[in-house]
Amino acid sequence: MLAETCIAIAISWVLAAWAVPSFDDWRVRQQVRVAARALARALSLARSEAVTRQMRVTVCRSDGKGGCVLPGRRCATGAQDWSCGWLVQAEPGGAARAIVLHWQPPLKDVMITGSATSMTCRGATIVDAAIASVLAAVVIAGAGAARQAMLRAEHALLSRVRAALIVDSTIELMRAGQSRSVALALASRDASRQLPGGAATLARDPDGVHVLTVGWSELEAGAHPHLATCPGMPAPPPGYMRRCISIGFLG
Repeated sequence: MLAETCIAIAISWVLAAWAVPSFDDWRVRQQVRVAARALARALSLARSEAVTRQMRVTVCRSDGKGGCVLPGRRCATGAQDWSCGWLVQAEPGGAARAIVLHWQPPLKDVMITGSATSMTCRGATIVDAAIASVLAAVVIAGAGAARQAMLRAEHALLSRVRAALIVDSTIELMRAGQSRSVALALASRDASRQLPGGAATLARDPDGVHVLTVGWSELEAGAHPHLATCPGMPAPPPGYMRRCISIGFLG
């Protein structure tokens, strides 16, 4: 009986020694997952509030002190990682007049590092016009057509990202007081430099909404060259179709 008890205890210790590292790994993964989800929720909240309020909303690192023992309720200005938590704040009159919308306290035993000190969302909403295709490609070794499809997809994605940045920066210029004519000239310059066949237009619809559009030419193998066009944009050359990104705004 004693021998059986000793064997059972020994087996229990072996099982415990095997399970503890696995449990620790699971616990660490859960902590990282919780921190990542919390930061993702803050970014989503900032974007939603920026669109709703039509103003800048910033996610920034908290200025916690003393190893985060003293929680901070303002954005950090010096060397600080994200471990002390973060803030989501609306900035109707700049950072000096910020309104705190959400405060994330320090996350225990989790260190979040990164070079970015903050992330700012703006109230503009990007509307994709004439962009209905889904980027997808399967690369098979030795298949030239598949590789070309992947290259086309990568170039198409890069053009869309560049166009979105041009539209967003142009809207910000006009919000800062720059005249529409100057902002449009700068957008046209950037589009022609960064995008194939790039161009920019600014029009006003019947409802009084100004619509800024940045368009470019994108290779469309096997499709009619004029299958998709963007309003106010020149027709693409043969073998290409026109793509564009538009943002509507008042003012």
